[in-house]
Amino acid sequence: MPVDISFTVIIPHYNIPELLERCLSSIPRREDVQVIVVDDCSEAGCVDKIRNGISPNYPNVTFVYQEENGGGGRCRNEALKYAKGRWLVFADADDFFSDDFSQLLDKYKDDDSDIIYFRVGCVFSDDVTKESDLRDHNKARIDEFLSNGDDKTLRYLHSEPWGKFVKRELVCRYGIKFSETKVCNDYYFSAVSGFHAGTIKADNTTLYFLTVREGSVSSKTDTVEKIKTRIEVTAAVEKYLRDHGFCMEDKYRVEKIDMRMIALLKKDFFEGVKEFIYLYRQGIAIMPIIGKMLMTFIGNRIR
Repeated sequence: MPVDISFTVIIPHYNIPELLERCLSSIPRREDVQVIVVDDCSEAGCVDKIRNGISPNYPNVTFVYQEENGGGGRCRNEALKYAKGRWLVFADADDFFSDDFSQLLDKYKDDDSDIIYFRVGCVFSDDVTKESDLRDHNKARIDEFLSNGDDKTLRYLHSEPWGKFVKRELVCRYGIKFSETKVCNDYYFSAVSGFHAGTIKADNTTLYFLTVREGSVSSKTDTVEKIKTRIEVTAAVEKYLRDHGFCMEDKYRVEKIDMRMIALLKKDFFEGVKEFIYLYRQGIAIMPIIGKMLMTFIGNRIR
């Protein structure tokens, strides 16, 4: 008799097969857990390591190979096509799950919530016994929710896909996808799923460990193109929420367009002006953004 799949774990991968294997080894091998790895057109040597070194040791894992490099968002969207689990669980290939993962799977596999948020630890990739300064990555958000019930901090500030269980039916019902951009590709998915989720829960147990390492996408300096991408993804989130009758307060914004615009104008004034035109054409009110930018400038001058 076929076993019902309770969880689908989705992992995008690019050029770090050794760290991918560490991530895979942290996932319990269970019949009710589906694991999908989407390789983002890694170098030939890395693909060979996966095909011949990793894949034979993980018969429970489905490996999908992209023909061109498209970023983590595109990889996750591709994996969603194959997902069968009641719950979606996301990971980055250089991170790993905690020892409590299996008992959390048992605890919540039949839960009626739409999203369940967990603690996320942060350690150094080359020495996972050493905690980084971000070791309590989302503790404050979970504590606030558990103490006063303010769920917006989790719905909108937990912008990463990992560290939570997301009901697949929710994602399918609203056609929620990841932005297929090189950076900030998870913000839209997280904010829109947070907006549409009915009941959400939080658990103080650490589910996941984020790792800090040189060369990761998040550790690289923002370029003009990356800043523009962050602004445009944020504008897409704001437009979606506004079109659905929700006006987000500043304290629930992960990405603040005014601060990103200041950074862009400093790097390339002409590109900043073009971005203002883009925002205007997207129906984003630019005068409040300019006002916030002026207040920031004045405040910096006074200090």
